[in-house]
Amino acid sequence: MERYRIGIVGCAGRMGRLLLKVAGETEACVIAGGTEAPDSPAQGQDLGAQAGLGELGIKVGADPVALFAQSDAVIDFTAPAVSVRHAERAARAEAVLVLGTTGFDKEQDAAIARADRLFWTTARDRPALEAAGHGAKMTHLPAFLDPGPAVEPRPSGDPLGLLTVAMMRPGDKLESYRRLAAALGLVDEPVSLR
Repeated sequence: MERYRIGIVGCAGRMGRLLLKVAGETEACVIAGGTEAPDSPAQGQDLGAQAGLGELGIKVGADPVALFAQSDAVIDFTAPAVSVRHAERAARAEAVLVLGTTGFDKEQDAAIARADRLFWTTARDRPALEAAGHGAKMTHLPAFLDPGPAVEPRPSGDPLGLLTVAMMRPGDKLESYRRLAAALGLVDEPVSLR
């Protein structure tokens, strides 16, 4: 059986580690490599250790061009500006890039729209891509993770259920609480802090 060589950009982030784990546990895939920003503390660490797979003997790198060259497909769930750079690299290398990044502005979306094919995984993804005018280039790619049930709209008059999580990075706790307070200040319905 042919195994697909999968590369992960942003491999040390939460989603990157999950993608490494899924690729490493999928029989049809083999991890080809992973990259992070050159100043990332993950540089030089073992990819398998990052994903809880045990040592693989493949280190986190910083060269996405090399990653595209050694992979059958590269998966990107990073940030919009980074994803656009990866899309440009993939186009130059005539490589497969799977983007899961969201939040593109109009200029970034135009850069992504130059892709030969855009994949949608859930019914929630498809309308946004179609509305952006990508319908003819879209292909359904079944989700490899359970996206959960579709969210039903809240009936009018029902109390608002709100779950808020503030990022707690070292040194940023006070700023995190300030942002949480600012977000809660925008809610125009009564909020219970139970």
